[in-house]
Amino acid sequence: MIRRLRLKFIAIAMGSLLALFAVVLISLNLYMFITSLQQAGRTLQAVAAADGIQRDGDGHGGDQSEALSEADRMLIRHENYFYLKLNRDGTIREVRMDKTTNYTEKDAKEHLEQVLDVGKTSGRLEGLQYLAVEKEYGYLFVFVERGSDLAMLYRLLRVSLLSGGIGCALLLLIVFFLSRWAVRPVETAFEKQQQFVSDASHELKTPLTILSSNIDMLREEQPENAELASVQRQASRMNKLIHDLLILARTEELDILTDWDKFDFSKAVVNTVLEFESLALEENKSLLVSIVDDIQYEGDKAQLKQVATILIDNAVKHSPAGGEIRVTLEETHGKIRLAVRNTGEGIPAAERERVFERFYRVDSSRSRDTGGYGLGVSIAKAIVERHGGSIQVEGEDHGWVEFVVLFPVSK
Repeated sequence: MIRRLRLKFIAIAMGSLLALFAVVLISLNLYMFITSLQQAGRTLQAVAAADGIQRDGDGHGGDQSEALSEADRMLIRHENYFYLKLNRDGTIREVRMDKTTNYTEKDAKEHLEQVLDVGKTSGRLEGLQYLAVEKEYGYLFVFVERGSDLAMLYRLLRVSLLSGGIGCALLLLIVFFLSRWAVRPVETAFEKQQQFVSDASHELKTPLTILSSNIDMLREEQPENAELASVQRQASRMNKLIHDLLILARTEELDILTDWDKFDFSKAVVNTVLEFESLALEENKSLLVSIVDDIQYEGDKAQLKQVATILIDNAVKHSPAGGEIRVTLEETHGKIRLAVRNTGEGIPAAERERVFERFYRVDSSRSRDTGGYGLGVSIAKAIVERHGGSIQVEGEDHGWVEFVVLFPVSK
């Protein structure tokens, strides 16, 4: 349980940090990309508004560029671009390449042909962003270079991913060590609880054993004494409760499953069923079996036999006279499926998940009649989960109930 708690702590912490990293990195890179697009768009609009930048001998814009704001003139001055002017008959009126060193006039004409083929007035084309504007004389096509911007954005993305990966790895180590400190109080409390249950159970076991022995002697002398019979039943139930508490405490210890081995699961379940045949026959209940032969599984054989014992015993106790108990073991969809089904009152849908809670009983009066304290399926669930499996309950109100256990197939 403590290990699962640590893993959950690490998963939640790392999930939150990864989500934060993702939001920051995506926002940063998206902001830079949008800013780059907007800057190129402003350059295109400024050059188009000035009908191309006519330069005097000092390299400053002419009359048309004077209408631009100082910010736009500064932007144009530092951007790399070129433009072409077309007459209305499609002939080239002017080509200006003095603001680029990466493209030739031939390149400009080839890109113009590509834009004309696409038929759009704006867009991106092989590291360029372009804009086409209709003028009195024809059309103006402006191209702004974005190759260096895109290269910078890709570098920023790579650096972001690298720094994010290194940061997450370091944080994983920090969270891993902090998780020990974070769950230490829970671990201490859990260990004390387990120790208390174990010690209390052992302390109660001795006086109950003495009490049971004395009652047995008295019963031999007074076999018809109803009060003694009632005390004997309650002592027996108390012994079973202590036994179940000890099993539950041991099952939840970190080192309980030490006797791992590959065994014939089919044979183990068959042998468990045989132990209940006479009881079912005596109570006029049908015990049906459908077990596939030679299903091998690796785990604690004694613990897994106990799961089958708990579920079959539970089914026999809670099926009415003339009822039916069905035990199934098979391999299906890459899982080993153990199912124990019985007819009877069933379990209401709203209470099916609660049956795995300790001391929870759907019908407390009926549980007292059958000698149950609501620990059996809790023990079964703890054992199943220790083996990496799952257990669930299905059923129909006032019809039937079925406990289904799924284990991964052993490699």
